[in-house]
Amino acid sequence: RSAALSRVNASEFLEVYQGVSPEAREWAEELSQGGCVALQLVLTAEPQRSVAALRELCGAHDPAVAERIHPKSLRARYGEDKVRNGVHCTDLPEDAPLEAEYFFSLLP
Repeated sequence: RSAALSRVNASEFLEVYQGVSPEAREWAEELSQGGCVALQLVLTAEPQRSVAALRELCGAHDPAVAERIHPKSLRARYGEDKVRNGVHCTDLPEDAPLEAEYFFSLLP
């Protein structure tokens, strides 16, 4: 699904990171600057590994770290810094359904 998030929508979506990550406010600002594409990926053979597999594809949160650990990851290839890191992916398997619900059911 493609969407353009307002600052309010981006802040709602990233609310769980407020007070946890020092970049949370900047992420919300960045996420509200243009269009985004939301994807929900599920490994059919091993659904319980879906989040871990997506995190491997995305790479480390910091693109500089991703370049060393997973040089072919999305963040290593497209990320600029910790705020403009190319992609958001859920941190925890239990957060995945909540994030999918936000984009595919709650977001107008």
